[in-house]
Amino acid sequence: MSFTKPLLLVAAALLLVFPAWAQDADEPALSAADGKLVLDVPEQRLAMPLPDWLNAGDVGAGDIKPLVDLSYTVENGQVRLDIRPKGETEADWTMAYGAHLQQQTSGTLVGFRRSVMAGYGQSCQPNAMAFFQFGQDDGDNLAPLGFACGAFFDGLSGLAGRGEIAVMSFRKSAKGVAVFYQTWRGPAFDPAQPSSWPVATNVVEERSRQLQAEVSLTLAD
Repeated sequence: MSFTKPLLLVAAALLLVFPAWAQDADEPALSAADGKLVLDVPEQRLAMPLPDWLNAGDVGAGDIKPLVDLSYTVENGQVRLDIRPKGETEADWTMAYGAHLQQQTSGTLVGFRRSVMAGYGQSCQPNAMAFFQFGQDDGDNLAPLGFACGAFFDGLSGLAGRGEIAVMSFRKSAKGVAVFYQTWRGPAFDPAQPSSWPVATNVVEERSRQLQAEVSLTLAD
């Protein structure tokens, strides 16, 4: 893989704590148009590519919700949308796609990225964890971030013997920050051996390019 930075192992003890999510919300204001998903939340709008396991022709300009399983939560100025292939549950999924929004007018996008890294890292065994970056940051134009967790902590229910790969893209508006992500899970693996990952490296690279080029966080009209 052509990453511009080497794999960086990060100890979980050095990571910040990412806020927990707790409260289910009403149906999300989620629509599909022109090959993109649009999520409207108070004062802001998130746009992102369609899930890559769906064809644009399957979705059209209609409602995507019957075609996928999803979770939507809102709490304390934070919004989380998780989308999974139809039939995959919150407890046992192999692929998830979505966005996390934090409504704020202060703080930096880099600081938000650190908290997201903490959230991903706190459930992973430190000696089986790596973050990697696709390119260089340019101010608030942050390069896509990748994460490899070769093995979750054994004591986590349903996650023993499993690992995950994730790619993320970060955006900021005048009223919030957001991370758009896709994650793949499978049997435990060696982060330093991409051939053992639960997803092919070319898929990871392509999705990182799509997320970087095709997501946005803007103020609502």
